Amino acid sequence: DININGTGNSLDNVLTGAGGDNELNGAAGADTLWGFAGADTLNGGDDNDDLNGGAGNDILNGDNGDDLLNGADGDDTLNGGAGNDELYGGNGTDVLNGGAGNDNLHGTANWIGQTGNKTLNGGTGDDLYHVDSCTDVVVENAGEGIDTVYVYDGDYTLTNNVENLEIRYNTNGLDGTGNSLDNMLTGANGTNILRGLDGNDTIYGMGGNDRLYGDNGNDTVYGGNGVDYMYGGEGNDYLHGGEDTDVLYGGNGQDTLVGGNGQYTILFGEAGNDVLYGTPAFTGMTVTTLAYLLGGTGDDLYYISGGSKDWVYEYANQGTDTAYVYDQSYTLAANLENAEIRYNTDINLTGNNLDNVLTGAEGDNVLTGQAGNDTFYGKGGDDRLVGGSGDDTYVVSGKFGEDVIFDDSGSGDELQFISRIINVVSWTQVDGDSNGQFEDLLIDFGNSKSITIEDYFSNSNDSVAGSGLVENISFTDDAVNDFVDVQGMLS
Repeated sequence: DININGTGNSLDNVLTGAGGDNELNGAAGADTLWGFAGADTLNGGDDNDDLNGGAGNDILNGDNGDDLLNGADGDDTLNGGAGNDELYGGNGTDVLNGGAGNDNLHGTANWIGQTGNKTLNGGTGDDLYHVDSCTDVVVENAGEGIDTVYVYDGDYTLTNNVENLEIRYNTNGLDGTGNSLDNMLTGANGTNILRGLDGNDTIYGMGGNDRLYGDNGNDTVYGGNGVDYMYGGEGNDYLHGGEDTDVLYGGNGQDTLVGGNGQYTILFGEAGNDVLYGTPAFTGMTVTTLAYLLGGTGDDLYYISGGSKDWVYEYANQGTDTAYVYDQSYTLAANLENAEIRYNTDINLTGNNLDNVLTGAEGDNVLTGQAGNDTFYGKGGDDRLVGGSGDDTYVVSGKFGEDVIFDDSGSGDELQFISRIINVVSWTQVDGDSNGQFEDLLIDFGNSKSITIEDYFSNSNDSVAGSGLVENISFTDDAVNDFVDVQGMLS
């Protein structure tokens, strides 16, 4: 075999070796170098070069420029040098060094089917590694860029200082695992298991029936298509379901769980003060998902959309929990304490046997307390507030309309005006239900602002309290008015 030492010039040269151990130097220009058989050394020089080692244990040096290096067969060493280079190993035990720049490093030329262990070192820059075997080793130093591994075959765990992993092709059974950095892990359309480990990770299941684990850190997890199981683990996590039946587990921490658009969604907040959305759709959207929401321990917040399609489950003594209600009337589930209407909709709230806080919005709402010592905030609109049994509190701020209170039980009910509002125009005994009996108390502020307490009096005789008596009426000056005080203010 002949050994050839060849050097090009400033033109775009094509240099071809023989069957021996060749040394080819491209010099300046966009050169193409072919080593063929033998232990060859190919030096691209300046400009964007194409280096092909061929058979044998070759050394390929791209030098400056955006170079293409292909080791082919043999135990090869490929050095990209400066520039955004693309390096391909082949059959054999290869070492690929990207050098400076945003490089693409392929363990093999056709991804699957070639043999040999590869060591891939991208160097500085945002590098992309194409890995077809778990025996391929990716080497990165800290602070050398944001690097990504594409996995084609076999389970893979990110090595130190590599940020991102993506499973390519729709292959079932491939698992991807992160490291201590803030990783981005992306599945394919097959069935994948992705684990973030430490760091604040972002995980995308994509298609397929996946299991996605955030583990430690404040993680963000998206299910995508398929029946997915998502686990936040430790930290304050964000989990979002996809297009099929999904199950979301928040774990420890203050987590946010959002159901998907599948037929069923199950959300477990677990420990911590969690936020649970049964579906990403709110007012104005058709909801077909049946969502089961279980907050667990902590003070949880539920976003309820689609009315009865969202089912909330809370156990006793697991915190003080609140439901935000958007588009249909809602009755508090057992062991759920508070509810608030969001947006200016004319819908209603009903409490349970606990001490509830029920809050309206700008619409005309009916708030019904049931048992317990309940607190009502009507807010804007013409509201009806029904206390039920227990000692209830009706809170009025500066924003209210023509509100009506009905409370036929309890011995310590109170109407509180908590902000400075216009003076009372009149206190009047009125016949609210047109039965000829003036049993109601009207507190009129003018400008379509008033509070009516039904059955405050027993009949037209203002000296006897009725079944709807609210025992105390207080204003911001701390004065508390009882039944006797009200009698003295009647006009």
